[in-house]
Amino acid sequence: MKKIMLTAALCGFMFAASAQSETKQDKSLAKVDKVDVIGGSLYVFTNSTPVTDYEVLGIIKLPAMVKNGKSDEMVSIATKRGKKQYPNCEAVVITGKNFSKARAIKFK
Repeated sequence: MKKIMLTAALCGFMFAASAQSETKQDKSLAKVDKVDVIGGSLYVFTNSTPVTDYEVLGIIKLPAMVKNGKSDEMVSIATKRGKKQYPNCEAVVITGKNFSKARAIKFK
């Protein structure tokens, strides 16, 4: 009886180990940057969508153009305005050509 239990336990362990190694890894997952702003810090998703459930708090108004035209400047503007317009936001999702659209979000 002990041999049967031991054999069953070993088979179960081997099955679990093989099933775990065959699981395909989602290569589209990534860690995002966290930007410090007055009042805390925000996660910044650029041309991507969070995997975790979230609610959209609102649209962040962005300028049509920025001084140097670089993405870093647009991220800075979006995070500062996002935290100011929506103080309880936890992240900013920036999309669109030339980072033209941004949403303030809160995770559920």
